[in-house]
Amino acid sequence: MGNKLFALVIHGLDNLILDNSNRKSATYAQLGWDEANTMNFVSKKGNIMKIASFNTSTVNFTASSRRNRYYDMYNREDMLEHDILFPKCAEVINLLTKDFKIFVISLRTKNLEDRTLSVLKKLGFPVEVVEVFFKKMHEPIQSYKQKCMLKIHDEFPSGIGIILNNDDSILLEEFDYSPVGFSSIKNKEDFSAEVVCQNWDEISSSISQS
Repeated sequence: MGNKLFALVIHGLDNLILDNSNRKSATYAQLGWDEANTMNFVSKKGNIMKIASFNTSTVNFTASSRRNRYYDMYNREDMLEHDILFPKCAEVINLLTKDFKIFVISLRTKNLEDRTLSVLKKLGFPVEVVEVFFKKMHEPIQSYKQKCMLKIHDEFPSGIGIILNNDDSILLEEFDYSPVGFSSIKNKEDFSAEVVCQNWDEISSSISQS
């Protein structure tokens, strides 16, 4: 643990560290959707957690099976290369490692671990000083998050958690961690946390003042 007394837990990899909008666009292109409609859909915050349905002259992407078809393409190893870091993410993480042990509770599954870490390293993210968790394939999300927090809390009884969904503030408060919202997929008013940030500069400022 060294001289680090606190943990910083980042509740999410996609939409918090990695901007996956380019990968979504590339997935829809592979599935046969035109660029204009793809960009219109992907660019709207309300659609970030949704999977589009569409028809073209050659493709019917409206059936209930489209979710599996989408993720089979989206999670292909070569498609992960389309992800990019959120601006200033790597710089802020490097700065915060001076005072915090940093953990990322990713919702990606273990079969994507090696390629994901390779992409993060290539993008300049400091994987060597950040511990990233990956979920077992069929592991329930809430029990997985709880297990990760128990492990982290055993080593660091105090800390801060950055969250994408307000529900995660409840989990953090169970462990006496302070929640900080990040409004990439939700609006500021959707959070009960006192601090909600729109970018990594704001995260840096808010954590430095806490």
